[in-house]
Amino acid sequence: MVRWLMGGVIILALGWMVLARTDFGRMQSAFGSSISFWGKAVDETGKPIDNALIYFSAADKYFKDGSEYHSKSDSAGMFSISGIKGAGLYVDVQKEGYYRIPDKSYGSFAYGMPSGQERPTKDNPAIFVLKKKGNAEPMVKKEIDLGDIQLPRNGSTLGYKILTHEIIGKGGGDLLVTTSIDDLPRFDGPQKFDWEKRLRVMMSFVPK
Repeated sequence: MVRWLMGGVIILALGWMVLARTDFGRMQSAFGSSISFWGKAVDETGKPIDNALIYFSAADKYFKDGSEYHSKSDSAGMFSISGIKGAGLYVDVQKEGYYRIPDKSYGSFAYGMPSGQERPTKDNPAIFVLKKKGNAEPMVKKEIDLGDIQLPRNGSTLGYKILTHEIIGKGGGDLLVTTSIDDLPRFDGPQKFDWEKRLRVMMSFVPK
């Protein structure tokens, strides 16, 4: 009985070793798969982007970071890499003056295992899309001397016209300031006094 049990354990152990070797062989084969990749960088209108920075990372090592490669797109937005190996390839496209778009400016592609994903070719490259940044308007800077303006402490609103330096009441002005202060001390919390201040800038104000 004991011999039969020992024999069964040995057979199971040998079986697990065969399976482990088989899986290791498959893994080794996957990480050694040849990679040839073609891609194209375009903007949101489909116009090719030249000189885009291309970052490649090949999954070619066990439990370590993969090998990294870099390239640039040509005048037609095209780029490629070949002669490398790995179970998969991660590709990231960037360029100064453009925004990256989630899942459109980067992606992963399988080579050492079936994925149901068609591999990019020279005639059918993977498309990577970047969004061109708009021209930012310069910020307007204007120094204002408010002098010794006394702000109401009772919660009423004070209006101020920036161009004419006028102080007006509620309902007008480019800046609206509301201040509420209770000078009586408090003993029921961390605050010693009740106070609140609000500052609103009216969006219709555009200095010239």
